[in-house]
Amino acid sequence: MKFESRLYETGPPATHLFPVEEKIMMRLKDKISIVTGAAQGIGRGIADRFVKEGAFVAVIDYKEPKTTLLDGQQLYQGDVSDAEVWLRITSWPLEKHGRIDILVNNAAIVQYAPIHEVRLDDWNRALAVNLTSVMLGMRAVIPGMLTRAWGSIINLSSIWGSVAAPGAASYHATKAGVAHLTKNAAVTYAKKQHSRFELIQSIRASSRRP
Repeated sequence: MKFESRLYETGPPATHLFPVEEKIMMRLKDKISIVTGAAQGIGRGIADRFVKEGAFVAVIDYKEPKTTLLDGQQLYQGDVSDAEVWLRITSWPLEKHGRIDILVNNAAIVQYAPIHEVRLDDWNRALAVNLTSVMLGMRAVIPGMLTRAWGSIINLSSIWGSVAAPGAASYHATKAGVAHLTKNAAVTYAKKQHSRFELIQSIRASSRRP
């Protein structure tokens, strides 16, 4: 039996102090993965690294990537808060490869309004993208992972999911929700063989996007 539930707090590497030599170890050789919000930013960085480590990556985003995708990456455009989109997202890897090994739920939007200025439409959109999409992705891939008794799901939260700052009410609330949804999955499937649920609380360099 193998079960891991780990919490990471990540920050910008101190490359100005300690030069980092990139090492490619092919740790994800032949793994079939899905990364949401992967057209740019953190999601694209994850998708690129996965490919370098030997994985096939379904790149999910509602917009076109700003740079050309790498060999081993396939773009799927759509709204990750739409359940029907998840049927399409998962069907192609399953048809071609017969499995999905890794899911990275990275897609999110940031709204900076304090509670008294929040518009309901904006609040609902943040819930849909930041939290509902995470549930939908997990719901789509967990049955297959349980059948094969192996799988890894990585959900990106934020330090703002556990530490408060002024404003950004919807972002705080939804990222806290991601953290607890991940913990719920961990305890729900803890006794399953080779299941892994990981929560990453990212600390970004910009003070406006923790």
